Amino acid sequence: TQSTWGDRFTCTLLSAMQFDFGTSDAAEKAQQRKSAFKKGLDLDSSSNKRRQVTEGLRKEKREKQLMSKRRKTGLDQGEVLEGLEYTTEQIVELVNKIRSGRPDEKVVALKSLRMITSLEDEPPIADVIESGAIPVLAEMITAPNEQYRLECTWIITNLATGESEQTQQVLPFAPYLISFLSSNSTPLQEQALWALGNIAADSPETRDVVRANGAVLPAVHLLRAKIPSLVRVAAWALGNFARGPDPKLQEFFAADIADPLMAILQSGDAAAISEVSWLLTYLTAHEERFVDILLHAGLGNVLVPLLAADSIDILIPVLRIIGNISFNSDDKIEYLITLPGLLEGLGKTLTAEHRGLRKETAWVLSNVAGSSRPAHVDMLVAAGFVGPLAQLLNANHGIDIQREVAIALFNIACTHGCKYLALVLEHNTLPSFLRLLPQRDDELSKICLGFVDHTLRTVPTAAQLVMQLDGIDAIESVQFNRTDELSRMSSEIVDKYFGEDFNGGEVSQPVEDNSALPPWRRQ
Repeated sequence: TQSTWGDRFTCTLLSAMQFDFGTSDAAEKAQQRKSAFKKGLDLDSSSNKRRQVTEGLRKEKREKQLMSKRRKTGLDQGEVLEGLEYTTEQIVELVNKIRSGRPDEKVVALKSLRMITSLEDEPPIADVIESGAIPVLAEMITAPNEQYRLECTWIITNLATGESEQTQQVLPFAPYLISFLSSNSTPLQEQALWALGNIAADSPETRDVVRANGAVLPAVHLLRAKIPSLVRVAAWALGNFARGPDPKLQEFFAADIADPLMAILQSGDAAAISEVSWLLTYLTAHEERFVDILLHAGLGNVLVPLLAADSIDILIPVLRIIGNISFNSDDKIEYLITLPGLLEGLGKTLTAEHRGLRKETAWVLSNVAGSSRPAHVDMLVAAGFVGPLAQLLNANHGIDIQREVAIALFNIACTHGCKYLALVLEHNTLPSFLRLLPQRDDELSKICLGFVDHTLRTVPTAAQLVMQLDGIDAIESVQFNRTDELSRMSSEIVDKYFGEDFNGGEVSQPVEDNSALPPWRRQ
């Protein structure tokens, strides 16, 4: 039996290595996320950095809290975990009863082992594995007894929440768990989804094994189930299947995932909407062709009402979906900002009390403002976003929020001929850009230098104002122990505007249109 189990494991791993869902043909589009820095800045590098933030750092907290492993601690009627005690010897005894006890003893022992692994605080996963439970569970999960299968699957679910090497121990169960997704038993389907989601969450390698054995298609089918709890777990598990820098999403869309997702988003089930929204953050984070499928299915019209939700677990992923869509192209930005009510919804989330909503909204607005079409920036300004963004920049809500806001304001102020630079400066933003310069954040420093440079080139009295604000020290603060690019930018600004020819604050070339400046900047 042991050699057969090992052979199954080998086949599973081989199938993962050989399975190919197709390669991505999406090319990076450097102009999708424009920053419009002065000539000499690396636009491609800036765009790629912003995509990496979108697909990496932004998801870290969510993946730890909601998209990662989940231990199932639910109990059957009459079962109590509080005060449950056990010893290593008792665990071994339970495993022995499962192996060779009478049928009724096997059921009792399986339930006891399942309850032990369900403990919220430090369940003895290592002790259970070391007791020899894995081969015993392998025998029981193939038995023609649904209760055996359900209890085994529940135990596997909880064992998969352990360390990576412990999850590897239950990885060979993946083919059996996937077969349970087509079972007539809803509890078994739900538990199998839960186990597969935990296994896939462990690492790219375990995720590949789960997908290579065919988990995506039956999981997508279960999104159409009539049982709300089953739908929620299916959406959560699919989110774990879709993670990674190159998740090869074709398989999801070949399974017609778009329509059931749209139905769930309009179902009124807040928990299911949240799970599906997080799944959509992955489905919209890569190739534009998949975004097109989702928009054709009605995603845009569904997102706007969700911006009025009162749940953070819905609003955060919805904002991230909007940000992902806006990253793709100017056409996508055009589509989004002309949706009735979308800009109004973003205005509310930008000024919400929850800092995560402000941060995500600022990121969305920075993408929109980075459009190559001046009309898109015009719409942001007309909708009144400059004032709230400036308030966030000037307030101390954390460097992560200020970074997003700085990029949004830079794109509004310094693109398309600096049309709105004067408006942004009217909100006392220059001191904030100078204050943020010394932060040990290279991307933020680059944005701040770019804004200062544009201001110095455009506003005749800017050099004098920068000097009065001790801005020269701030500019020079990035010359040392930072990147070569920041050092070069800083030196060029200091040499150009505050060098030997510095005349106390006047730039030799006045701006062409003095009337575009605020009164206190005019000569």
